[in-house]
Amino acid sequence: MGGTAPTDPRLVELFDRIRSLLTEPCLLALPALRGDDAIQLGVLAANDRKISRLMDDLTKGLATEVTEAAVLLDRRQCPGLAFARQDPLYPVFGLGIQLESQQVASGASLRGQISGGTGWYNTLLLIDDNGVVHDLRRFLIRSADRIRFDAPVARAGAARDTHQLIVAVATPRRPETVSRLSGQLAEPFFEALGREIGEDAMVGVSSVYIR
Repeated sequence: MGGTAPTDPRLVELFDRIRSLLTEPCLLALPALRGDDAIQLGVLAANDRKISRLMDDLTKGLATEVTEAAVLLDRRQCPGLAFARQDPLYPVFGLGIQLESQQVASGASLRGQISGGTGWYNTLLLIDDNGVVHDLRRFLIRSADRIRFDAPVARAGAARDTHQLIVAVATPRRPETVSRLSGQLAEPFFEALGREIGEDAMVGVSSVYIR
C-alpha cells in the first residue's frame, strides 16, 4: 500500500468516512488509487474482527467499487499506527511508499521507493511483529528526484499471520530519536519521536509480509 491521490473526487467520500468512523485505537485505513484506476482500501489492525467491521462501515453504500486489503498486525506494533494517525493530513499522507512486492521471502530484500520527501531528511523504519523498531536509513539510495531502498530482511522464529509495519518520515532535520532509540519497542520509540518532531514532518505507511 502506497500513497493516495487526494484530488480524485471518488476518494472524497471515503476520506470523510474514515475521519468520522476511525475512532478506535490501533486501526489505520489507507485508501489508494491503483494504476488500473481502481480504489483499494487497506485496513491495518491487531484484531481481525475490527478489520472486517471497519471495512463494512467504510464501504457500505459507496457508489464506487472498492477492493479491500486486510493487514493483521501484532498489538505491539500499534504505537506506529497511533503515530501515523497524528498526522493532521490523515487519511492523506504526505509520503508514499511503493513496494516492489507486498510479500518478501526471509533472507531476501525489501525493495521500493519513497515519494514526496525529496529535499527533506528521510527516515525509513520497520516495526517487526514483536514490536521492535528497526532503522533502515542506511539502505536508502537517494537521487535527485526519488529515494529508493533495498534492505535485507529476515524472519526470526516460526512464520506468523502478522505483517511487518513500515513507516517513512520526512523531517527538516535529522531526528535524534531514531539513532538513540532504534532497536527498542515501538511504544517508547514513537512517543519520543512524536515529541521531537511534532507536526513538522511528513509521514507514510505501508506493510510487508515476510514469509
